[in-house]
Amino acid sequence: MKILTAGKNYFLWGDIGDDRCLKRFLELLKGLPIYLFYSEIPWSDKSLEYWRNKAGLFDKGAGFEEIIMRTGVIIKNCGAGDIFYNISRKNKEKVKELLSGYAPPFRKEWKIFYGAPYRNSDKIQHYSKPSYLVYHSKKNRRFSENSPEGRRSEQVLDWVFSHFGFSEGVYVVDPFVGRGLTARVAYRYGLHCVGMDINLGRLEEVIRWFKKRGVD
Repeated sequence: MKILTAGKNYFLWGDIGDDRCLKRFLELLKGLPIYLFYSEIPWSDKSLEYWRNKAGLFDKGAGFEEIIMRTGVIIKNCGAGDIFYNISRKNKEKVKELLSGYAPPFRKEWKIFYGAPYRNSDKIQHYSKPSYLVYHSKKNRRFSENSPEGRRSEQVLDWVFSHFGFSEGVYVVDPFVGRGLTARVAYRYGLHCVGMDINLGRLEEVIRWFKKRGVD
């Protein structure tokens, strides 16, 4: 467990399935002006195993449902009024049900395309596959015809940050940082990110990206 920083961006290297790491992450959230929650959460037990192995962890770890419920604890404690997450069609309804006791009411969902960023590059898209963007909110907002439907990950984040009013300097919460898509796009809008990931190498890559832009 380790905290990496870039300016006012805070990233915890740790396993959300570990009680100590979850507690430490909740401590990181305290006192921060949280704008919203946005994350590309794990899609299944298989995807959890894949990312654990990529991080050099070959034990079983917490299962999919347990990870989603722990994500719910983060959602409930971060205080964000608007919650977005990217999930597969197969487990979309299960995740909505598991988060129902933690997140604000479900409001809307859109078909989008998940895409991962290139390593050590300014380019964001590397590949894409169909998924869903699910939205929960304390407010029953109305959406114009301009929606994230059919867009890819970076474009979806651009839509979210441009569609919802915010003050510069507030925070986006992402407990599954990966290579930092949420943090990178948030930076373009003058926002900060507080996040977590199980893979130290990926977090170090995100820190290097910020340092190249003079964010130390």
